[in-house]
Amino acid sequence: THLAERMSNSGQIVAVDVSADKLARIEQSCLRMGATIVTTHLADRAGELPAEGFDLVLADVPCSNTGVLARRVEARWRFTPEALERLVADQRVIAAAASRFVRPGGMLVYSTCSIEPEENAEVAAWLVAHERRLELLRERATEPGGADDPARWHDGGYCAIFRAR
Repeated sequence: THLAERMSNSGQIVAVDVSADKLARIEQSCLRMGATIVTTHLADRAGELPAEGFDLVLADVPCSNTGVLARRVEARWRFTPEALERLVADQRVIAAAASRFVRPGGMLVYSTCSIEPEENAEVAAWLVAHERRLELLRERATEPGGADDPARWHDGGYCAIFRAR
């Protein structure tokens, strides 16, 4: 809904997820917010979407949530080296798959709510090495901060922006 608002509800947004429940919540939010440009698509049917057919692809991947532990305290009990390894493998697959939907000259945004380098800069470097058509334009890692002043509190996370050739 935020993207639809930023786009003045003009254009097209396709939301893809593995969970039909999450997609239903997106549809409900769009209805409530008046976002009419959003359609949803189950991930297992993503092959039906046009290859290199999108100006911008946002890959907001599943992650360890280490940048939002203040709000997601249960995530600390799931954080193990083995779980991190599985997440990184999934993040690579999702990011590589997402890159195939970006038109030449278009952008891929890779994001997490993690502060782990393995999930962030290392995935971005892997993506550039394995998806030769991508050029890393910029990246930003943010540590959680503002614990001394709740009015300045913010989560941590990561974002990398790529251009497709």
